Amino acid sequence: MLRARWYLIVLAQAVVAPLALGQTPRQTRPTTTSCAASASADTTVFALAQVTEPPLIRRLARIHVPSGLLRVGVQLRVVLGLVVNADGKVDPASVTVVDSSGTAFDAEAVRVAKSSTFWPGCLQKNAVRVRVQFPIDYTARMGP
Repeated sequence: MLRARWYLIVLAQAVVAPLALGQTPRQTRPTTTSCAASASADTTVFALAQVTEPPLIRRLARIHVPSGLLRVGVQLRVVLGLVVNADGKVDPASVTVVDSSGTAFDAEAVRVAKSSTFWPGCLQKNAVRVRVQFPIDYTARMGP
């Protein structure tokens, strides 16, 4: 009897600003933002283009793929719009589905986004609220 192994590939990343002038894609990105310790009391929500440093994923919640989607060749993408607060937490009321997979994975992607934390975005040296797009990709492949 052959045993099959499933490889689930789930990718999530905040859409961040383009590479800095002179930076190449191979250069490593910072693991935190420079303003992480200086949360601002300002409630303004800034666009990504307005901040000096974009939010970075600090902790991605564990993803539970619905059992009906555990089939070889399934590729899904959900793009969420959300606001990362100055403390790095996602504003739960701000999470919206921008581009849907049309499956039960949408609800799981929303749950993951609400449970994840970020290093906050910075405006100069102050942590601020930033609106980002957060794509979550899922691919199921059969392994050897």
